Amino acid sequence: MQNNNKLKKFINKLTSTQRAQGAIEYLLIIGVVIIIVAIAIIALSGVLNSAKEETSQKEYYNSYADLKYQHIGFPISVKPGEHILFTLAVQPKNNSLLSIFSEAPTDTKVTINKTSTYQKTLTGWTNQGENAIINQGDYLEIVLPENATNPLNLVIKGDYTSPPPRKIYFDCDGTEEKCITYRNLPFEPKEKDAKLIFKDFFENLHNGSNLNIYGSNSYYYYYAFLPCEGNPCTNLNETQCNDNFLYCYWEPELDELEEGNCKTNYGVECKQFENPWNSSDCISVGCQIGTNPTLYIDDTSYPNPDDPLISLGDNITINCKLGQVIHAEIEENLNNSAQEIEQLTLNAHETKTFVLKNYSCYSFTKLFNKLKSELITGQQTEEYIYLICARGTDYAYSADFKSDNYDYNYFSDPSSMLMYPDTICSIYSYTPTINPIQITC
Repeated sequence: MQNNNKLKKFINKLTSTQRAQGAIEYLLIIGVVIIIVAIAIIALSGVLNSAKEETSQKEYYNSYADLKYQHIGFPISVKPGEHILFTLAVQPKNNSLLSIFSEAPTDTKVTINKTSTYQKTLTGWTNQGENAIINQGDYLEIVLPENATNPLNLVIKGDYTSPPPRKIYFDCDGTEEKCITYRNLPFEPKEKDAKLIFKDFFENLHNGSNLNIYGSNSYYYYYAFLPCEGNPCTNLNETQCNDNFLYCYWEPELDELEEGNCKTNYGVECKQFENPWNSSDCISVGCQIGTNPTLYIDDTSYPNPDDPLISLGDNITINCKLGQVIHAEIEENLNNSAQEIEQLTLNAHETKTFVLKNYSCYSFTKLFNKLKSELITGQQTEEYIYLICARGTDYAYSADFKSDNYDYNYFSDPSSMLMYPDTICSIYSYTPTINPIQITC
């Protein structure tokens, strides 16, 4: 949790920083970004999601061919020399390679599901391409030759079936201690109220169990523990009383035949010594450990720890102690039409988390270049963009910083990063968007 707090504070500091002045401050900002990237890599390459998903696909994070949630088959234009990759979301009415790529120029290469590659020649397709078929869910790679005179316009007609809402379950049956982690929630939840989703945790507090929810715009940490109760100092002997002189004082009796008493300094209460991870101070000052658990809320939780909300991109961890029973479900919100055109708006110095639900034509490289073209214009004194996208343990990130006297850019290897409906991206920019960025093919 301590590392998560550090990451949160770094990001908060970065997103609230006013325009830096001078080359030294530029380097400091870049240094912070590199630290954030390093921490993000550790987080993203760590524990794979252990919460159960209601899906039938195999190796969800490791196979493009077995995806259940596909991209919509919008028309795609492939430019000469371009290499694009996508997963088909429609079942083509005519699914032969010959039909779909009838207008492809000579030397066009098509690879289906990373296993079969076909190249168009003057006389037909290699590798028995005349028998090749393409179905919904197939992963396609298309390379158009550089000497092609025109783009290849693909219009793959077919029926798109919207997938059912995704669900993620967190289950503890009380028979064992259990830690369940889900990283980078890949959809907006239908119910956002964490107290409703995890009502078994909040309404049936069990000593030692805890819940942690954090994302780019929020951080919540809750811990169930036994409170410190009673009256401080009253049951301490003289030695114990003197050992706690900050809170207690010894009052001897005037009659030498009677014993003195330990008294409480003004305003001292047992609840001052409530600590989820240390009960010794409570006992030392003469209080007792209670029997009914209470809730500890990390004082750095924000924006409103009394009303915790779960959002797209959040990381969720729940630790269940022996005897803790929890059955929680997070369901995808399908109220927004899958056909809706995506738009992205940014305020200056804002981090925004988003997904691209609909577009098969975007790779990480294309997405970054699209956003960069909108946000790095050369018209401002300082312009900066930082983008990181993650899908399970796969990630890609890039940064570009330009000023009057400084130019910095960094690009990770995004060769395997494509934009799927469960790919989570976060963007930070100095520059606000005057008009919404249209994320279109």
